[in-house]
Amino acid sequence: MVVRFVRVLTRVLKTEWAADVLLRKHVDPVLRSRGFVRTSKVYRRYAPNGDAVVVEFQDSSSSTADEWIFYVNLALVPAPWLAWLQAPPGEARTGEPQAYDGVLSTRLSRPEAGPTIAPELAMESLLQGRIPTGMSIDDPQRWTVDSLASAHVAGAKVAELLTGAIDGFTDLLDRAVFKDRLRGGLPLPGSGPRNSALVALLVDEGPSPELDDLFAGFSGRADEFVDWARRYAFAAVTPTSRSTPPPAGS
Repeated sequence: MVVRFVRVLTRVLKTEWAADVLLRKHVDPVLRSRGFVRTSKVYRRYAPNGDAVVVEFQDSSSSTADEWIFYVNLALVPAPWLAWLQAPPGEARTGEPQAYDGVLSTRLSRPEAGPTIAPELAMESLLQGRIPTGMSIDDPQRWTVDSLASAHVAGAKVAELLTGAIDGFTDLLDRAVFKDRLRGGLPLPGSGPRNSALVALLVDEGPSPELDDLFAGFSGRADEFVDWARRYAFAAVTPTSRSTPPPAGS
């Protein structure tokens, strides 16, 4: 029993060591040189206004004692958007932003990953015992490390991809740049709700005709978000009156 426990512990420590090598030797130099600070497997860079870019190495539930399986998530989290997600109007937000908080987000894909089968067709293909030529059921966004050697190989690839991708996110910490791209329908480095993102950037400036026009495009379940945004915008110019929103359309 003791011998078996030691063997399992040794495999786990080897995998954790490989993960540490990937981050410390390959990712840290890329992101720290761009102003990111790491906590465990999450890197964050903040703008003076509290907006953040988050890079998260998310453990997969499929990881084992012999393999670290992970995803690399990138996200942009404006401070007002995080306030909407975390706290009612007038209350302080708690905790640092996570990748799943992003108003804009993406995942890094392995460069060698080829075309994949849609998830809804993968099981059918497995049951039939045939995979279309040139296709794969493997998730191209899933990375696997099972040794120090593979940690260095994967780490070099991740670092290279991050070097090309991260500036697209950090550029948007300049709200003027982000707003211009949202207004102009220009390409963004990730996906997310464009109108909601623009609202989150504008509420710090107080009520405006542009906000009212955006509110008019929301309906149904978005009513709560619109009500929050009105209150937040009103509080931005009258910070002592958070509990009394202006009349709609004012």
